[in-house]
Amino acid sequence: MDLKFFDGFSYERIAEVMSLNVQSVRNLIFNALQAVRKAMPCRWPCCICCAANKKQVGGSSGQGALRLP
Repeated sequence: MDLKFFDGFSYERIAEVMSLNVQSVRNLIFNALQAVRKAMPCRWPCCICCAANKKQVGGSSGQGALRLP
């Protein structure tokens, strides 16, 4: 994530530096952002991500369907 957000590299440049394909870079950054979001949940009641998380239904794994308003 440093290369993307602190150094301003494009996905293509990160792929070149890390010897990966562009889709792998996109997947890695997506997964890293998901981990950050999970570790630091938003506490703002007006935030759509919080509202969506509270309305999530499903099993104990937390990967159920999303019920939208």
